[in-house]
Amino acid sequence: MLKQTLFVFAFIVGVFVIIFHKPIIEGMRERLHRDSRPPLGKIESAMGPARLKGPMDLEPREVSNGHLVRSQDVLETTAPTIISFMNGLKVELQTGTQIFFESIPNIYVTFRRGDFKLLEKSKTTEEVLFILNGQVINPEGRAGILPLRVQELKPSDSAQDAAKKDSNYLSDEYISAQIANLRSAFAKCYALALRQEPEAKGFVHLSFLIENDGKVSQTKILKTDITNTAMETCLLKVINRIKFRSFEGDPLLVNYPLQFE
Repeated sequence: MLKQTLFVFAFIVGVFVIIFHKPIIEGMRERLHRDSRPPLGKIESAMGPARLKGPMDLEPREVSNGHLVRSQDVLETTAPTIISFMNGLKVELQTGTQIFFESIPNIYVTFRRGDFKLLEKSKTTEEVLFILNGQVINPEGRAGILPLRVQELKPSDSAQDAAKKDSNYLSDEYISAQIANLRSAFAKCYALALRQEPEAKGFVHLSFLIENDGKVSQTKILKTDITNTAMETCLLKVINRIKFRSFEGDPLLVNYPLQFE
């Protein structure tokens, strides 16, 4: 009797799995990819498959229209794809374009390859800046390189608190907090420029790569309002000394503006 009962139970479970396996798998996949990162925009229309790789994904996955894009996502197109950002900006990406999204602290889109076409301008004052061919540009007026603004970190932010949020990848808050810890070192570099030009002020836009072991490489200055070789060399040395914690996934390309005044 017990064997018959177990057989009937196993049979019912098997039928249930066969009928409902697709919704179950899709639900598990949705929970797996659910995260708390705020969305920067969404895929509005794609004429072909688009592949997206987040910081927690082992491999790129195919995404469809309406899918949200977030900081540290890498998106690759196989056909013209329209992206709309939260500020109303809308662009069309070329076939074969690969871009990297980040928001530390401003929203930046780095083009690893490919190009875009402007469709609609932003409807708010929030800026989305593109990094294309090593230049920081405003997608609404590609010819001009913008002066960059930087938002101050909140006093409550700390490297220790931000690191606790997720141990598998580096969050924007964690990276910002680590850089904020170097303010005194940046100030010493700024002093080198002030000795030669007391009125020197403006922005310096840094770019660097964080390797999986936490070390920094490929440091460079994309744009600067302060032309001073000693200061630039000093800033790059400071960035190269940063040791982030190790993480999983691809190395992270970081573009970060510093304001001196």
